[in-house]
Amino acid sequence: MRRHIESLLPQHPRGARWPACKIYHNNVKISLRRRMCEDSILRPLTEQEVSKIFADPQSEAAQRWKSYWASTESRNANLLAQFRQVVSLGFAEKTVLDVGCGSAGLASAIVAEDGHYLGIDYSPYILRMGQHWLRQRSLRGDLLRASGSELPFKDESFDYIFAFDVIEHLEHGIVQQLQFLLELRRLIRPMGMIFLTTPNRWYPFEGHTFLYFPQYLPTKIADQYIRRRNPGFLQEHSSFEAIKLLTPAALQRLLHLSKLSFLHQLPCCMDVEDLPWIKRFAFRVLRAAGLAWYPMQEFWGCLVRRENRSHVRVKCRKLHPIALQECEHATGEFASQVDFDCGAHGHQLKNGWFPPERVQSGFRWTTDTAELWLQANGKEEFLSLSGYCNASARSGPVTLDVYCDNHWIGHHQVLGDETFEVRFLLPYRLYRSQICAIRLAAHPAYIAADPDFRRLGAAIRHVALVPAFPSRVDFNRESESPALQKGWFAHERDGRGFCWTTDVAEVWLRAKGDERFLLVSGYCNAADRCSPVTLRIDCDNHCVGRHRIEGNEKFNLWLPLPARLDPLQIYSIRLRVHPCYTPGGADLRKLGVAITEIAFLSESEFGSQVDFNLGPEHRLLQKGWFDYETDRRGFRWTADEAEVWLRSNGTQTSLQVSGYCNASSRLRPVTLQFCCNDRKVGEHWMEQDAAFNLELPLPQDSVSRLICRIRLITEPAYAPAGADHRRLGVVIFRIALA
Repeated sequence: MRRHIESLLPQHPRGARWPACKIYHNNVKISLRRRMCEDSILRPLTEQEVSKIFADPQSEAAQRWKSYWASTESRNANLLAQFRQVVSLGFAEKTVLDVGCGSAGLASAIVAEDGHYLGIDYSPYILRMGQHWLRQRSLRGDLLRASGSELPFKDESFDYIFAFDVIEHLEHGIVQQLQFLLELRRLIRPMGMIFLTTPNRWYPFEGHTFLYFPQYLPTKIADQYIRRRNPGFLQEHSSFEAIKLLTPAALQRLLHLSKLSFLHQLPCCMDVEDLPWIKRFAFRVLRAAGLAWYPMQEFWGCLVRRENRSHVRVKCRKLHPIALQECEHATGEFASQVDFDCGAHGHQLKNGWFPPERVQSGFRWTTDTAELWLQANGKEEFLSLSGYCNASARSGPVTLDVYCDNHWIGHHQVLGDETFEVRFLLPYRLYRSQICAIRLAAHPAYIAADPDFRRLGAAIRHVALVPAFPSRVDFNRESESPALQKGWFAHERDGRGFCWTTDVAEVWLRAKGDERFLLVSGYCNAADRCSPVTLRIDCDNHCVGRHRIEGNEKFNLWLPLPARLDPLQIYSIRLRVHPCYTPGGADLRKLGVAITEIAFLSESEFGSQVDFNLGPEHRLLQKGWFDYETDRRGFRWTADEAEVWLRSNGTQTSLQVSGYCNASSRLRPVTLQFCCNDRKVGEHWMEQDAAFNLELPLPQDSVSRLICRIRLITEPAYAPAGADHRRLGVVIFRIALA
């Protein structure tokens, strides 16, 4: 938590971070390095410290504030519940700032949902009380001393900001209050919200003094009135002048200058249209006279940046008719996906969805047109859609058109009953927390028999905004990838290097448009199975190759693609393994193969040579090569048969091979044969241990292909003694087309 909060603080000129930061008082920058270090060691308040706040710890004011701080959790919970009745609000993975936090009563609700809580207050004594309160409840949270008019945080650092009854306590009046709102606007993210509460100056009852009409009186008379009726207030404040209550006109002016706006028409989280018709008529009359806000006791509502108001407004709970019909509490935070296998998402659904027909989740039928909201994380480039369509029950093929914010992004045609899973490129890059409207239109719709006259579209299981898919999944570089779909097990080692599949596994790859081959690298323990293993690889339901494995083998397959790929298109790669391997004991998993890398590769990724002096690994190696046994440079052993891919430009006339052979360790002289594209191009005979450097002429038609497969056959192979059962061929330094 401390590391997360420190990331929000600006860098100190000398490289130091919080608590050695700059704090402000009365718009004057002061350094609080030593004081902040002292105040960061918070402890419960002693009687002497309480006496510094109140002249008499047993006074009425002290007792009232003690009870006020004791009830802060329930009071803030009630305010939070009121806000949740009108907007979708969730704190999971959100950064929340509580300005004027007091005893940190909001922390329990935020931390309970895995949110990041940061409270600020100017009084070090109140911060000590808040820290003691957090420790008593074992809550994760940070408290920081700062002034609300200039907050020491980076721009756009927070998703939500709470400012409950704070703005009226800024002693320098309207100027400091404007600075306060400008600071909140600077810190809030584009789709964030500020939850503000403050009393109305024109309302007769004044909540700080618990008296009627003191705000209407001159300051001296108001102080005498308060001293008679509630002397405890003047023990906390020197004068009633310290409370800077806002009139409706002043609050409107501050919002206009700070470029903030209420999410609703009225500063009580309501629109005029939501009121009963009698109150609606009265408000319209008052609004015509310019007095619409005056009857309110307190202003409370959701503030947002004015330019983002129309986008954030979709979080208003009244715009979630499906959630209101099905579940009163289904108004959580918006997510980047709607997965009906994981539960209800009524607060993100708009019009065009039928109620679930099963007890459990899993899918949901649409009408001919259905809409939903998705909120981006800032890295998404594609929309993923999966579901089912009963096209055979309709008059013709079903076309499912997909729109994002009224931009058509693609369609999917269904000829028969089909379970589909498609991806579409978004029309533009979404920024963080942006909310977009997704519309699904199915034509023709399906009208069931009497008496069911519903117009069914498609059954949707999952809709999500997903990040840009890679053209390569390499488990040596990253342990997980958003491109992985079903059929992959969790990593059993340190999370890197390889990942096991089930009998059927899928991965999504994005094409650049110039790819010609699919690379699949991995390992299979075929010796532990009852028969040789067949690995079939499909690209969008088109078989691109098969590989047969009889023993434990590391494979490196280069498979030609059936056709040229479309740029930025997403393709589904499916691996089918038969038979699969089921470990003994309690492990009932169906293991397929261990995959190291899957990638789309263009012709430019092939080279015309493999030189082990230049690097420890090379992707062009196929089967028949052993791992490095020395410093992983310079050479590599082959098996009795080894293969490598080389790129031809059509002008090469010879094959160059250099290496070493331990012929004296074998029963008879060694014969090394070379084949290019399954055609023998030469051989080399060796009787003693010797290094060789060969240049074999190539027939004209043997390099006609763009990619050539070079095969090395060693007879006889060398089998070391002892537990080493490998069939060693020769040591290769370099292979090249010249």
